[in-house]
Amino acid sequence: LARTTAAMRSLSAQFESRSVKKVYIADIAGVRGPQCASGCISLPMSPDPDRRPLQRIDFGATGRSCSTHYTVIDSCLGAWRIRLEPLSGRTHQLRVHMLAAFGCPIVGDALYGQFGNSAEAPLQQTVLVRLQCLATSGEAVRVRCTSSPHVGVLGT
Repeated sequence: LARTTAAMRSLSAQFESRSVKKVYIADIAGVRGPQCASGCISLPMSPDPDRRPLQRIDFGATGRSCSTHYTVIDSCLGAWRIRLEPLSGRTHQLRVHMLAAFGCPIVGDALYGQFGNSAEAPLQQTVLVRLQCLATSGEAVRVRCTSSPHVGVLGT
């Protein structure tokens, strides 16, 4: 995305300040699933010291706040397609929030899903479909994925 050193510094600073807007589409599957059509998951996270590189929900002193807005796009027999907007940028945030809030891993998630680290796991079903940031000129830059089967469900 960044073609120059100055652009890379600017983009890195925007990610650090959480001013980059990201939208993902994820497929999740499980027994419980989302009970509401949309909402915000706000659960603090921290690295799991006994199971690195895994992260965990942590309400203690080491937990860092993080939030994810979600909207259910479609559902069918224990599977849901969800639009996700992380408001913070924690490692594995979407994966941990789906599992903790809904009891469902992201389909194909080799770390948090049913396959563990198995080579049998299908491809992880999370796609970045839209990203918005600022160019070094200050002009808004919007990038939209157009080659994913998930594209089109957002409208823009």
